[in-house]
Amino acid sequence: MGRTENILVYKPLKMAYCVVPKVGCTFWIRIFRFLNHDTGGIAVRSPFEIDAGIAHEAGKRTMKMYRMEKAEDAAEIGNMTRFMFSRNPYSRLWSAYVDKFILPNLWSSTGRRIAKRRYNASHTSLECGHDVTFEEFLQFVTDEGLKSAASLDGHWRPIQFYCNPCIFNPHIVAKQETFLRDSRHILSHFHLSDLLQNFSHDAHMESEIKSIVKWNFSFKDREASRCVSNKLLAERIWTALQINGYLPLDTRWPDRKYQESDVSVSTFLTEALETRRHNPRTADAWRSTRSQIMVGAYALVSKPLLDKIVLLFQKDFQYFGYETTLDGYLD
Repeated sequence: MGRTENILVYKPLKMAYCVVPKVGCTFWIRIFRFLNHDTGGIAVRSPFEIDAGIAHEAGKRTMKMYRMEKAEDAAEIGNMTRFMFSRNPYSRLWSAYVDKFILPNLWSSTGRRIAKRRYNASHTSLECGHDVTFEEFLQFVTDEGLKSAASLDGHWRPIQFYCNPCIFNPHIVAKQETFLRDSRHILSHFHLSDLLQNFSHDAHMESEIKSIVKWNFSFKDREASRCVSNKLLAERIWTALQINGYLPLDTRWPDRKYQESDVSVSTFLTEALETRRHNPRTADAWRSTRSQIMVGAYALVSKPLLDKIVLLFQKDFQYFGYETTLDGYLD
C-alpha cells in the first residue's frame, strides 16, 4: 500500500486535498496557502500572487501536512470532502523530464546518477549531469521503479505510491487533462468560485513564465554555473518553455542579440513575454503543441522500454482510466 503523507486541509470548509507532484499541485498549494493565511509573510490579494518558489518552500510553511497513516489525521480527514488530481503517466514522465533535466533542477543529483550509468560517459557529463536524454531518464526510472517504486522521486513516483486512492478514498478525482474545468468545479463545490473571478489564463501563463525563468536562472549561482554559460542556459529555458506550450515553436532564443554578460532574468523575460504576446493563441492551441512534442519524443523510445513504463505505472493507468498507449494524444 502506498503512503499518503501530503494532504492539505482547510478546516472551516472541511476540504482535504492530496498533493501529487507534476499534477497541477502548485495551483492548489497556492489556494490552500491563501485560505490558511500561510503566504510566507507576504500580503497578497489572490492565491496567484504567491510566488511558486514560496508556495513550495517547506521552511516557509506553517500549515500542517496531514498523513492518512496517523490515526488522528485519518479520523479528521475522514470527516472532510476529499479530492485529488490524476495525470496520464506518459505526460507526467515527460513533464518531469523537461522540468528537471532540460532545465537544471536535478542535474547535480539525479542527472549525475544517470550519467554514471552511461558507457564511457565524459568527464563533463559526470560532473554536471546536464545532458541526460529522455530515453536515459525513462530507463533509469523504470529500472529503479521496478525494484522499489515507492522509493522513487516524488516527481515521477506512481501516484498509487504517493496518494493511493484506495487509502485516501477521494470524493472527487479530477484530471490534469481537464485541469481548469475541474478546478472550477471543485472551487464551486466549496463556494470558492470567487477565487477565480478575475483569473486570466494568459496572465496566469505569464506569471508561470516569470516563476520558471527566475527559478532556473538562480541555478547559475549554484551548481549549474560551472556547467553552462548564461547563453546556453537561456537556450535551455527557451526550449523548455516551447515544449510546455508557453512559447511558439517557430521562434528561438535570439542568441546573437546578446553578449554573455547581457543575458539575465530581465533580458530573457523581455524577449519571452514579447514573443508570447506577439503570437496570440488559444489555450487549446498551446495544449495541442505540447501534445505533439510529447508524442514525438515517445516515438523515439523503444518498445521494450515503453512496456516497462506500462508495467511500472499499471495501477495508475487502471485506477484513473488512462489508455496504456499514446493513441489518445494523436486525435
